[in-house]
Amino acid sequence: MINIFLFLYCLVNSLIVDGIQDPLLEDLVQLEKVASANFAGAILQPASGTSFYGVSGALSVFNPKVENKEQMSVSAIWVLNRTPNNFNAVVVGWHVMPEIYNDDKTHLFIYWASDNLKRGCHNLQCRGFIQVDKSITPGQAFNQTSTIDGLTIMVSLGILQDPKTKNWWIYVNEKGIGYYPASLFSRLTTVDQVAWYGKTLNAMYAPSPPMGSGVLPNGILGHACYFKDLAFVNNDRKQQRFTKDMGQIKTTHPLCYSAAYYQDLQTGLSLQFGGPGGGKCN
Repeated sequence: MINIFLFLYCLVNSLIVDGIQDPLLEDLVQLEKVASANFAGAILQPASGTSFYGVSGALSVFNPKVENKEQMSVSAIWVLNRTPNNFNAVVVGWHVMPEIYNDDKTHLFIYWASDNLKRGCHNLQCRGFIQVDKSITPGQAFNQTSTIDGLTIMVSLGILQDPKTKNWWIYVNEKGIGYYPASLFSRLTTVDQVAWYGKTLNAMYAPSPPMGSGVLPNGILGHACYFKDLAFVNNDRKQQRFTKDMGQIKTTHPLCYSAAYYQDLQTGLSLQFGGPGGGKCN
């Protein structure tokens, strides 16, 4: 059964890209026996001596089918600060996670982690998140989701630090719904990585669930899940548009999941990601 520690495993394991193992996984080696994670998306890290203070993007919302409570499919953005001995992060996006909700619907979610993964939770499962606008509740299900070559449902997401309080605000559809107090985190006054991504989790040696729409990026907008209006808050605390020469596209298993940039005059730059998963993704 997936629990909070397996989600933490998935979050950290998603940083294993291009065959490079993150040292933070050394403390989670036991979990490797029961869970497998995959990642596809774009990661942006600041230049030496600089930091980031937020990330945002509009994300298409799908309902990838998971088979059981040992599977999870996520599409989200994050801010994080990590060292081999510390890990702090804030995440917002949508996921299908029967372990939490006992259903296969797509839910808006938020997440935080602190003290090298010793503290943190989804949504309002533990004390921490201060909800200000209750018109949107973390954990609520989407009434509608996108269909390939049909209806497209988008949700605008943002994680932004208040420069005065250092609190981390969560924005959904341009509303600041609440914040994570700076005091929750042992190391998140600045950010050394932001990302726009998809992620899956499944039992070790079991088939992996679909990511995003379940379709690999194919250069047709609306087929694969995608982000548009990608932006971040730079070292001068100004919102800056993301361009494809800035970050790195990463994927753990290109045969099952992928990510690619797409650009046209109407939408501008977008990041397509996802894939069908299957039995050869471990």
